[in-house]
Amino acid sequence: MIGYPFIESFFSAILSKSEAIQGRFFFAPKHGHEINSDELGRVLEESKPLISGVKYPLALCMPPVCVVESSVEQRWKNFVFKMFFLKTSYYTSDNQVANPNNGTRTSQHSLMFDWHDMARCAENFLKAVKIVQKHQLLHNTTFRLNTERKTIITPISNIGIDRASGVRVDFEAALFTGCELEDYIEAD
Repeated sequence: MIGYPFIESFFSAILSKSEAIQGRFFFAPKHGHEINSDELGRVLEESKPLISGVKYPLALCMPPVCVVESSVEQRWKNFVFKMFFLKTSYYTSDNQVANPNNGTRTSQHSLMFDWHDMARCAENFLKAVKIVQKHQLLHNTTFRLNTERKTIITPISNIGIDRASGVRVDFEAALFTGCELEDYIEAD
């Protein structure tokens, strides 16, 4: 049976090809509290090698909620995903104001641009998942996005110590888990 480890490796493989995210993806076991403390850099170093010490932009996934059907013969598990695509608002990696306006000493890169940039990353991620899913249909279907439900993209701003901004993406998918009974002997 496959589950959370497969999802993590599947999403990591896709996001490692993203020119923006560059593989900076991890499950947030503390439900996002990692970005509310100075520990984000350490968490990223432990989970993924950082590219030249860069923390952002990044994608993180809250632990997915599994919706189990009541049927014993159910071979697919449905998951509800909450992912975040984030970058640091207004600031560069060395805490300098990004593209400062000389007159006002504020950033010329507004939150609206952060939302736009990260929404594009999220949309491209979902498109890449669909492409992989379509190619898998030729020989093996393991993961499929729910096309009956809408994907919701919500802008978020100035989260945590790093003042991260971007988007939250809510979507559903199903994972083929097989039909074997792992923890019991069926005859018993």
